[in-house]
Amino acid sequence: ACNLSCTFCRDYEQPGARKVGLEQLDSVAAQLFPTARRVNICSGGEPYLHPGLEHLLRLARRHGCHTWVLSNGMLLERERLTRIRDEQLISEHGFSVDGLRPETVEAIRTGAHLPTLLGKIDMLLELRARRGGGPPAVVIRYALMRRNLDELPDAVRYWGERGVQRLD
Repeated sequence: ACNLSCTFCRDYEQPGARKVGLEQLDSVAAQLFPTARRVNICSGGEPYLHPGLEHLLRLARRHGCHTWVLSNGMLLERERLTRIRDEQLISEHGFSVDGLRPETVEAIRTGAHLPTLLGKIDMLLELRARRGGGPPAVVIRYALMRRNLDELPDAVRYWGERGVQRLD
């Protein structure tokens, strides 16, 4: 499930799709996590829509897995993010941001609001700074296309100045 409908994605419309419950997460984790090095929770939906996200992340951390979460950022709440940060549940947190101008981002990611998204990313950067750095590393995921290519040099500069660790 996803709260946005991006122009290049149709994963948010999966007829007959079922939610993965906590019991299913436990079963999959028990089978896979003991030998996994990395757990990626990205693509095909918005992770913060799942009420069991923290549960899954705790299972991954219990097994010593590096955790990567990719989000559109629109649903982040300070309380939830603070808990995730304090428990160090996410090693790297990615945000899908495809430009620096509202008209660009909001045309690509229908339902997004760039000022809100930037505020959510700032919130995580502030939480990291207040705790002296540490996880999660902040990564910006930029889906490069003709529509946003001219913004890329400014995006590299902007995110570097903000202290973002990587732009993908």
